[in-house]
Amino acid sequence: MNRKGGGLREPAGSSLGRLLAGRPAALFVSVLVTFLTLALGSRWDIQSGQEYRAAQERRALEMMGFWRGRLEAELNTRLHLVHGVAGLVHADPEVDEATFQRFAAKIAGDISAIRSLQLAPGGVVRLVWPLATNRAAIGHDLLADPSRRAAATAAMRARGIWIAGPMRLIQGGVAIIGRRPIFLPSPGAPDGEAFWGFATILIDLPEMMASIGMPREAEDTRFALRGVDALGARGEVFFGDRSVFLKDGLRVRVNLPEGSWELAALPVKGWSTNWPRQRLYRLLLLLTACGIGVLLFRLLRSPAYLRRSVDEAVALRARGEQRFSDAIEALQEGFAIFDAEERLIMCNEQFRELYDLCRDVLQPGRTFSEIVRRGLERGQFAMVRNPSPEQMENYLQGRLALHRQPNVQFEEQLSSGRWLQVLSRPMQDGGTVTFHIDITDVKQKERELVEARRRAETANATKSAFLATVSHEVRTPLNSVIGLLGLLCETPDLPARERERAATAHDSARHLLQILNEILDISKMEAGRFELEHGPFCPAGSAREVLQLVDGLARQKNLETRLTLEGEGLAGAYVMGDEGRFRQVLLNLVSNAVKFTDSGRVDVYLRSKGLRDGKRHLELMVMDTGIGFDEKGAARLFQPFSQLDSDARRQYGGTGLGLAISHRLVTMMGGEIRAEGRKGIGAVFTVRLELEVAQGPEETEGTGAGARDSRTPLERGWRNIRVLLVEDSPTNQMVFQAMLEGTGYRVDVASSGEEALQVLDKLPYDLVMMDVFMPGMDGLETTRALRGLPDCADLPVIALTANAMQGDRERFIAAGMDDYLPKPIDKQELLHLMAHWAAQALEREERTAVN
Repeated sequence: MNRKGGGLREPAGSSLGRLLAGRPAALFVSVLVTFLTLALGSRWDIQSGQEYRAAQERRALEMMGFWRGRLEAELNTRLHLVHGVAGLVHADPEVDEATFQRFAAKIAGDISAIRSLQLAPGGVVRLVWPLATNRAAIGHDLLADPSRRAAATAAMRARGIWIAGPMRLIQGGVAIIGRRPIFLPSPGAPDGEAFWGFATILIDLPEMMASIGMPREAEDTRFALRGVDALGARGEVFFGDRSVFLKDGLRVRVNLPEGSWELAALPVKGWSTNWPRQRLYRLLLLLTACGIGVLLFRLLRSPAYLRRSVDEAVALRARGEQRFSDAIEALQEGFAIFDAEERLIMCNEQFRELYDLCRDVLQPGRTFSEIVRRGLERGQFAMVRNPSPEQMENYLQGRLALHRQPNVQFEEQLSSGRWLQVLSRPMQDGGTVTFHIDITDVKQKERELVEARRRAETANATKSAFLATVSHEVRTPLNSVIGLLGLLCETPDLPARERERAATAHDSARHLLQILNEILDISKMEAGRFELEHGPFCPAGSAREVLQLVDGLARQKNLETRLTLEGEGLAGAYVMGDEGRFRQVLLNLVSNAVKFTDSGRVDVYLRSKGLRDGKRHLELMVMDTGIGFDEKGAARLFQPFSQLDSDARRQYGGTGLGLAISHRLVTMMGGEIRAEGRKGIGAVFTVRLELEVAQGPEETEGTGAGARDSRTPLERGWRNIRVLLVEDSPTNQMVFQAMLEGTGYRVDVASSGEEALQVLDKLPYDLVMMDVFMPGMDGLETTRALRGLPDCADLPVIALTANAMQGDRERFIAAGMDDYLPKPIDKQELLHLMAHWAAQALEREERTAVN
């Protein structure tokens, strides 16, 4: 058997697909489908236009029906009033003027657009309403008027309402006229009725149309009326545009009692088949048809496009992977990605350099546990030398726990000494991204900062120790100088010239002490070791004492000083705060005012602004007439070691610390201080404070608010008070003894702590004045020892020291001392303090005697 033919034939469907996939065939099919889509869309467009035209006509007909109804109702309502007028004649053919006016007003008075109601017996107008505006119509013969005779005759034959107009009236205006012939019964007449005359109504057309509200154009539609004399389509146009009837406008009949009008409507732009958004539809149709054609072309050509797209996608992915690889290699930090099973996916070269001892295991597929374990075995991480297997296992488990935590951040040290900051962030597929940042330089800077801080603290401690030493060494001789000069000034037989010199030296020594105090204060403030005391005091009393202190200097310069208190109860009011620092602020301000004022006065105002929330609001104001300052100078006033200018420093002296210290003190008290001035006129310093209200101590005889009782035992009438002065300096011994001479205090001296203990063991004393720093046994050790002696447990011990640093008072009290008096010693302060403790000693003595 012979077989003819070639090999296997390709399926017909496959051949057709290859044919259509060709560019010419695909283009032809796509263009054909595009034109078919456009044809179908155009047909729908035409139908939509026709429907839009029909909708326009329906809308116009609806509006026309509405206005036709309004016109017929309003016009017929008014025209039928002539029937009422005719009825009046039937009731009384001899109707008079008054009756007609009353009747017409009654039936037409409330209806708008009625120009007139009339009666014309025999066709001649005789009665009109309203008479005032229609008098000109009286006497008008309707049957004699050629233009109206034919219509009147026709109305008489039809015996119906005769409608004329709109027409212009004799009395002015445009109106529609409705006339009804009136026939009265007459036996001799052919039909039993005889013609009597006409009943007439005149309707003001413009007013009626306005009351109806019918527009000439509404919603893009124009309206028009025709049919003058109720002739319908044969009448002329009397309302709207004549062109509405000339074009293809819609028309409806308006029925009148006799005859009709015709109402027409036409869109302003004519009837249209261009429906809304037609252009957008056509554009979308065109785009859709073109899109279908292009899409069909692409689908037919998709096998070729698909092959090309796959190639491009593969190339794009390769480029993306290369960019990602380049990006992570460009990072300055170590970067690694682990999958959900903690297997390494990829890492950069910086990561391999950081963990160089286990570089060989940093390969994709190796687990995090394997990498860390290999690092431990090779000493990659900083640990104790020769770690035990247990230590290595604990480190591994801890590192795994950190790796498995989401959003963890920690620091890690390598054996090379490098410090790394490790950041771990989770991924959506359960994997982990880690960043390893070299922070070795940061750790080094931290160590340097710690060392710098340690050195600063050491330097600060050294400075504090130096200031304490300087304070002690300077205050010790100052105590002698100020004390002896003060006693010298009080000597009654000293010549005036010598007393003046002694007073000058005394003031200079006290000024030196003030400078020393200011330097110590500013040093303690800058070191953060300055603390305020908290106790009750009277601001008014403190202000009085401050003014007494500067009174002498003010008198020397012939300056008037005055204190003014404002506010109810301020004179004896007490508040909680640091009285000493309050006095220091006020003294600085007043002293400055006196120092920089050569003539005039210094006023101090202390005001109480009221009580709120248990606090008294105080305002302290110091005003002077001195050299003043400008705004530029005011900015430097509260800066340490600053004065207004170099001339002021040379002329007035000072360290420039007083205002700076005052500013910081007021701030620490929770208040504010500000300065205002005018150069050459004066200055005003204002301090505002809010201090808690306190209960003041009861006033005793001879004392007042703010007064300090420094009377001596001799002045009080006490017995002699035995005082033991423990002081190693012969000069200070002499000064204390001179201060207490003739006061009723009997002073014995011990030059050391050991000597003081021996004396106290033999003799009873009422009070001990103890120097703190002495060779051998110092004051603190001596105080602790004397507390163990018989009858010395409650013996008052007052510390005398040149130390004035922060914490000294607390340290002395903790050692068993009862009070503290810094050197140089002020005589009044010394007498006040000794009187306080001597009074307590006498009270204990009395209680013991009673028991």
